[in-house]
Amino acid sequence: MMQYSTLNPNLEIVRIHDTLAEIKNVFSQETLDLIDGYFEHDHEWLMDRRLARLSYPTSNDVDPFKAIGLDMCALANEVYNSTNLIYRKSKLFLDLPGSEVPKHSDANDIGLMSQVYLRNSNHPIPGTIFLEPFIHTVKYEYNCGYLNLNVDKKIHQSGFLINGYRTSFGVACGLQ
Repeated sequence: MMQYSTLNPNLEIVRIHDTLAEIKNVFSQETLDLIDGYFEHDHEWLMDRRLARLSYPTSNDVDPFKAIGLDMCALANEVYNSTNLIYRKSKLFLDLPGSEVPKHSDANDIGLMSQVYLRNSNHPIPGTIFLEPFIHTVKYEYNCGYLNLNVDKKIHQSGFLINGYRTSFGVACGLQ
């Protein structure tokens, strides 16, 4: 595996399916510290009341996470032996108690979606359940997540959050 400045050199990749991989020990400590700073400082967050989810940044004009997103898309191209994935945007997500991400597939203009879970919790936090081509759960674990190549438009969801907060970092890559 190539070296990426924002990713952990000990990153682990577990292929689940041709178009789905779990990733573990994803970000370097420096990157995790940078991301944590955005949770701890006063920034304007966008509230999606339907999902009970906050996201940052709120517009496409600001992209403080571009270096991380470029590395994640390059990693995805390496994992899927591709050169077609190009960086589009990254976001932090803070899912509040009562949130649930219903069954959906990612938008057609997303070539790959990656989500990395952040921060441990004393409460059980639902991860992401992929329902196609077979049922597979990506557990909520610190600095772990998935690379979902969106060619097959897999239906997936995140369960109802009862206690605690689900924090994650999402990266969307488009297709050239």
